[in-house]
Amino acid sequence: MNKKGFTLIELLAIITILAILALITTPIVMNLIDDSRKNTFENSVQGVYRTIQQDYTQYGYTGEQEYSITSNTITNTTDTERTNKVVTFSGKIDKGSGSATAYYDSAAGALKITLQVQNNSFCASNSTKNGRNEYVITKGNC
Repeated sequence: MNKKGFTLIELLAIITILAILALITTPIVMNLIDDSRKNTFENSVQGVYRTIQQDYTQYGYTGEQEYSITSNTITNTTDTERTNKVVTFSGKIDKGSGSATAYYDSAAGALKITLQVQNNSFCASNSTKNGRNEYVITKGNC
């Protein structure tokens, strides 16, 4: 008798092997996706920082300036004389919000910016260590 096809045992063996492969690869793929989202969020936060830095120096501020951050816009909430207080930044923080403060530190001779931004997945805050701006990104809300 000439039978073509697979037996039930052979099919079960193939299904079992595929299930094991799925169990092994799913967490790896999910971690890669999560890391990608985190890196995208961090790049957007860096865009926020650079935009605030540019806004502060472009308008020649010397005192403290407060900023409100939404999905892809930054609004200066301190300057009462400026008509267009909204600027956009490179990147987008989906369903995000935050705030920032910029001021010129005359003792250090540098512009200091503190910010806190969050979206549905991550929270970012910054600090300046040894003259370098560093971001702390944590999972969850701020």
